[in-house]
Amino acid sequence: MPEDEKTLRKLICEIGKELYKHQYAIASDGNISAKLNDRYILITPTGKCKGKLVESDLIKMDIETGSTVESKLSPSIEYRLHLFSYRKNNGIRCIIHAHPPFTTTCAVSGLSMTEFILPEVAIYIGKVPLVSYENPGSIKLAESVSEKLRNFRAVLMANHGIVVTGDNLWQTYFNLERLEFAFKVLYLSKLLGKVNTIELAKIEKMLKESNTP
Repeated sequence: MPEDEKTLRKLICEIGKELYKHQYAIASDGNISAKLNDRYILITPTGKCKGKLVESDLIKMDIETGSTVESKLSPSIEYRLHLFSYRKNNGIRCIIHAHPPFTTTCAVSGLSMTEFILPEVAIYIGKVPLVSYENPGSIKLAESVSEKLRNFRAVLMANHGIVVTGDNLWQTYFNLERLEFAFKVLYLSKLLGKVNTIELAKIEKMLKESNTP
């Protein structure tokens, strides 16, 4: 096995442990994938706890055909969501789908991040839209999310959770953390009865002056 594949397998397992440790993906919930090259991705299997993954659990899939390579395990039920997203968006290098408590609470309540309440979200992620509920693993969900990911780095799924994309796995995981904190703040601000948003002109000025993409 090439060293780059070994390294990526190890990294996905590390990210899985972080998701499980912080209860962003409990039991066997959630899924992770990353591009190995322009042809293949590595994706987590169905039915496996993300905190207990081993490198051999990860499944190599052909992005275009969806076929698996030398694996006795089945890919995540959300494999279509991952494949559709890579096919439509060449810039995506990795995808994390998880169910962080406050983020998922807001998804159940119909709250998205279409206005900015924290500067870090504006800098690192941008707006986070909400797509309507479709059953997990369905083609409709895969189409809906992958289409949104043409223009956004993260997408909330109603009554389900969130999908976050990025250039590398740690960046993507940290953006998931940022969003969970932001949705927690949004939830608590709603309880207090007032949510103050940042003026768009100030956001635009900040983004123009920032060196962070």
